[in-house]
Amino acid sequence: MTITLFPMQISSADVVAALNAHRYVFNSEQRLQDGVRLAFERARIPFEEQVVLGPKERIDFLVLGRIGVELKIKGSRNDVWRQLERYAASPRIEELVLATTLHRHVLTLPPSIAGKPVTYARLEAWL
Repeated sequence: MTITLFPMQISSADVVAALNAHRYVFNSEQRLQDGVRLAFERARIPFEEQVVLGPKERIDFLVLGRIGVELKIKGSRNDVWRQLERYAASPRIEELVLATTLHRHVLTLPPSIAGKPVTYARLEAWL
């Protein structure tokens, strides 16, 4: 039996570094999720997908049970803000990472929501 140990000190900066080290080819959010899954696997970052945080609240990825990662390829600033705000209300979330292809999300959203740090990864799409 092989036991794989993962570093327990993975931070949102490590998550962003893993996301930025990968090239994404996609035409939908589902294909982007496939790419993020591969990026996390290559970086040996433990994650869960489509984690239910509450009624009608499902975050794309949860790293080490505490860092929520949400992917966005469209949506207004206000819609994204409200969604992140709902996720930040979950006691399971200690930090959030918004991985987006939209520059406006990175520029206009704050560094914390509901007292929880938010880190942004701007993903480059290779179509």
